[in-house]
Amino acid sequence: MKRFCGSTLVILIVSIAAPLQAANINDASLQSLYHRLLTASEQTQPYPVSTQEQIQYPLFGAFTQLRRADNGHFNSYSNATLIAQSRCHVLAATAGHSLLDPVRGYPVSLSRIELRLPSGAWIKPVEKHHPKTLNPESREYSDWALLVLPKPDCPPISSSRTSWYALPSLRIEPVTEELFETCQSRVEMICYHPDNGSKGIKATLMREAGCTIDAPREHGEPAVALTSCKQSLGVSGCAVSCSVDGTVLSLGIFTQGLRPSGSASVQQKVGAFRLMNGELWQAIRAIMKRYGMRSGPIQGPIKKAPQ
Repeated sequence: MKRFCGSTLVILIVSIAAPLQAANINDASLQSLYHRLLTASEQTQPYPVSTQEQIQYPLFGAFTQLRRADNGHFNSYSNATLIAQSRCHVLAATAGHSLLDPVRGYPVSLSRIELRLPSGAWIKPVEKHHPKTLNPESREYSDWALLVLPKPDCPPISSSRTSWYALPSLRIEPVTEELFETCQSRVEMICYHPDNGSKGIKATLMREAGCTIDAPREHGEPAVALTSCKQSLGVSGCAVSCSVDGTVLSLGIFTQGLRPSGSASVQQKVGAFRLMNGELWQAIRAIMKRYGMRSGPIQGPIKKAPQ
């Protein structure tokens, strides 16, 4: 956990991983944004997504879990989101620090990572992409990772395109100022929250809608924004999403929670996330082009959250 110099806020890492510093958010803007979103956070509350809802709305399957093996056992859990796919592969986004070895601080090998598909099967990625300098001291804007997964059943080339994109996934596009403003007061997070005492092994899919986002604007287009959606330990890598014209978009990758110095609360009311732009977007586009991937389509809408 790191303290902001001259600030009364500290960062809480929301996965079982090594700590990272905050981003291009200076103390003054951090304080202002934090208090503004703290008030907004009082207006919403996460709720458990029922099994029936998950069956009725397949898009919930795009929100999944990542587990990392440490000391020979899968004992570190966080979140990941399916964001694009081709006939035989699917692309997932997660927090960079979810891949870091907790002792040595370097990104772990592919053999130590698995993601859970909607079928329940855990799959090892065939590629991982992240900033070359990713480490425990990385800045917030560098806290991202992309994983390419093989589909268990790759259909023959002659199969219909419908079967190529059978997995649920969120649509992605670069977050422009216009998109940011459109979604500013209506974002949501759908994350697996580890059950108390489970160390991430058992988790509940939780949804919180109607959240607010904001970002410092002093230095042009921001790479990092804050959200009023609540978090608990283990939700790193979750997507901050927004529905636009009936299409659910991923706006970025959740990385860290913020809380006042001295607070011992497990649930945090304000957090930071890496926006879908800059080098992250360039990396996504390069992978999608190489594999012939497309984002979406959305398989059925997510119904409105209960008030």
